[in-house]
Amino acid sequence: MNFKKIAILGSGQGGLACAADMVLLGGCEVNLFARSNPGKSLKAVQKAGGIHIIRGGEKKYAKLNKITSNIEEAIEGVDLIMPVVPSYGHKYLAELLAPHVKDGTTIILNPGSTGGVLEFLKVFKDKGVTANFNLAETNTLPYAVRHAGPATVNVLLDAENLMFSAFPAEKTDIMLEAFRKLYPTTVKSQNILEVALNNGNPISHPAAAILNAGRIEYTKGDYYHYKEGITPSIARMLEALDRERLAICKVIGVKGIPTSERLTTLGYTEPGENLYEQYHTSEFFAPIKAPENLDGRFITEDVPYGLVTWCTLADTICVEVPLMRSLVHIASALQGVDYFKEGRSMENLGLKDMSLEELKQFVTIGAIKAVS
Repeated sequence: MNFKKIAILGSGQGGLACAADMVLLGGCEVNLFARSNPGKSLKAVQKAGGIHIIRGGEKKYAKLNKITSNIEEAIEGVDLIMPVVPSYGHKYLAELLAPHVKDGTTIILNPGSTGGVLEFLKVFKDKGVTANFNLAETNTLPYAVRHAGPATVNVLLDAENLMFSAFPAEKTDIMLEAFRKLYPTTVKSQNILEVALNNGNPISHPAAAILNAGRIEYTKGDYYHYKEGITPSIARMLEALDRERLAICKVIGVKGIPTSERLTTLGYTEPGENLYEQYHTSEFFAPIKAPENLDGRFITEDVPYGLVTWCTLADTICVEVPLMRSLVHIASALQGVDYFKEGRSMENLGLKDMSLEELKQFVTIGAIKAVS
């Protein structure tokens, strides 16, 4: 595999950063796709014909090959399709791509977050896709990035040790070899379950947002999520939540990276005695404000497309996760939505009836072997 022509699907700040990097660092020809009726941010990119990216105070310009809201035009002749969207955008993009998937189509979700590949697989199955495609995902965005003006993004941090797996896992080595040419610090994961269980956002975001719900609504997010919103008691809650996640990893037999270790490995914090210390001494987290309301991604993404996935996976393998489950119920009550029903559950992914052994076979070889 050799990725020289790439379609980036998604025009948020992460998508713009990825597109610019693929041009400047990867030497690739890049098409940028966004939904129709582009907002102010994308219109600025169209006017500029590309993206200005700032890294370490240095500003560079990346000229794009195409900027379009036509999916056929965006993916025509490319070697790689790279969706860079929040989890709740995965189903939409999968449905949009399904009619155009053919033998050899390569899609890497960057990130897949918690089970993005599984969402794509379900949609492709429902849409009758029979082509021999290549599919993989990372666990998080390759960097932290912020809007810095018209057609301009500022990379605040480049994440190291980006986790990566293909579906099925048998394809990981060949896909990772090509992906590392774009992101050299990417590391191999055992399978997509390991990637999905090591997304850090469902630990860092929803519990603190839920427990500060009144403050968010009253101040419209005018406080610092990590510096002020994660107090010592809330940090202890995050550690307890993390222990439930690690218990799921242990039963499945995949590597579970403790949140304290993940934060230092990715470069977000220095080591500390506990999560409270790590969050409160982090220069990166210090200026980050809380969401303006409860409709922000800290809840609407990380609960239905994070905690729900973990909870229902835990049900499948008979692991008790009472704290995780409670947070989903509380978030559902706050939002007036049944996240267990609407979220990325094992049932909605079509995987509810699989045993643990069948699930492990499925993500490893792409099928379930018949037992004689």
